[in-house]
Amino acid sequence: MEATNRLARFRKDSDPSIIVRFTSKKVTHRILSSRRSLKGTGTCIVCSEDLTKVNLDRLRNIKDLEETERAWTKRGTGTIYALNSGGKILKFDPNHSIDEFSAMLKTKTNRLHIQGPFSAQTTSSAQ
Repeated sequence: MEATNRLARFRKDSDPSIIVRFTSKKVTHRILSSRRSLKGTGTCIVCSEDLTKVNLDRLRNIKDLEETERAWTKRGTGTIYALNSGGKILKFDPNHSIDEFSAMLKTKTNRLHIQGPFSAQTTSSAQ
């Protein structure tokens, strides 16, 4: 760890939050990629990336979709992934709208058929 900062107590009956900055992006990515293993440990630990407002809004909107089982970002790039009810992991393409991504989640496919002036085109958003 490079630095830690203790924040003011949010509530009087809880411990104060701590912000941690790691020495390298490699360590940060390793911690963030293993955050799922902390679930169910009984310890209240929140690991999150510092996302831009646009990517944070996109992530929240994707998490709110009925078709989304889980959504997350990876490797500090702002790339958003979602797991649909069919068990398929899809990568969100920022060139598509949330509604188009929702349609992809519903069809349980990684291919999007675009309607409009270029209706014959098919684009792939999962790699």
